[in-house]
Amino acid sequence: MEPRCHRYRTMHRLLVALAVVGCGSSSGTPDAPPQDVFFTGELVDWDSTSSKFCGVFEASWQLHADVTKRDLTSPNGRFELTVPAGAQIDVVPPTAASQCTAGSYATRGLAVVDQAAIARGATFSARLFTTARRDTVFAAVGAPYSAARAHVLVHTGAAAAVSTTAAHDAAQAWDGAAWTASSTGVYVFLPNVTIPTSNTVTISVAGGRTVEVPVAADTITYVSP
Repeated sequence: MEPRCHRYRTMHRLLVALAVVGCGSSSGTPDAPPQDVFFTGELVDWDSTSSKFCGVFEASWQLHADVTKRDLTSPNGRFELTVPAGAQIDVVPPTAASQCTAGSYATRGLAVVDQAAIARGATFSARLFTTARRDTVFAAVGAPYSAARAHVLVHTGAAAAVSTTAAHDAAQAWDGAAWTASSTGVYVFLPNVTIPTSNTVTISVAGGRTVEVPVAADTITYVSP
């Protein structure tokens, strides 16, 4: 029979070992930095179609936290970045005139690198109007463009209804050929969004996902959930 004192010493060592393991697991290892992901997509003209395609050339897509990490869009509007998942990307319009329509682009944009969307293979697609086209867009909205408010463009991939928690003016939707007054489309534009104190709004796509995205004044937030 094992001596009682030896059993006590053995039990003591076991309890100490368990305590060390428990302290190690609860001490809180610092979170690993976000993993870099390959983020690619396109920025095209507001009225670009498959038969009359128009990319936005030399728009800058740059990491908000490090503007040296950036890519200029190709003539077809494509960009490619390797950046941390969840990072915010600033979209700076080109200084040159549009390749295919009158006028130039001026409205800045922002996007979030959505790792879940990337993993699912979702296509990131964004659109931008020239300053002249912006006037006709907001004439259709029925309210003037507000530089004090935010704007959100949601690319659904397939025609779907889009909603948000924030107040905004009449939504406009792209059906693949034209823009109409609707909140259901391949793209849905939410103009003059009231900016909450959190500087974020929740966007929901019917039959799809609900995401929270940042918004800023005089800026289009691009969402491809």
